[in-house]
Amino acid sequence: MYERPPRVPRRPDYINQDANTLVTFLVTFALLGVVAAVLYFGSAITLPEIPDPRTVPITSLVPPANPSSGPPARRSPTVAPTPTEGPAPTPTVAPSRTARIANTDGVGAYIWREPGRDRITAWPDNTVLELLSDERPSADGKTWRRVRDPRGREGWIPDIYIVVNEP
Repeated sequence: MYERPPRVPRRPDYINQDANTLVTFLVTFALLGVVAAVLYFGSAITLPEIPDPRTVPITSLVPPANPSSGPPARRSPTVAPTPTEGPAPTPTVAPSRTARIANTDGVGAYIWREPGRDRITAWPDNTVLELLSDERPSADGKTWRRVRDPRGREGWIPDIYIVVNEP
């Protein structure tokens, strides 16, 4: 005949519920304690007084000079230049052609030392670059343009990542 296995007593579900309720109560009580402490002790915190520059003399804000240094040396008088005949011609600088970084889906583009070799730095979209030549070599399956970045570094950028600004 079939024997039934012995019955194992189960823990009642209300024990787990009681533990969750207790944890929730303790966390809430701790947070209330923190809020009460901030409200009670918060008024006891004092900030250092900052002098009003309109009422405090400047001499009290500036440290005294080193007495051993003495007064500053006097400058020798400068001689005014003699006028020249007529205005000097100013050289005309051809306006530089510029382009901006675009078509990168917000990722930006690298400036390279050589086309496809040795990255210099990355620049975000809309960075203005100066075009240095009309030369367009091909490397790595891309057409490249020679540019100067805003920091003055010269390099190459793939042609697909720039839009030439019209003068």
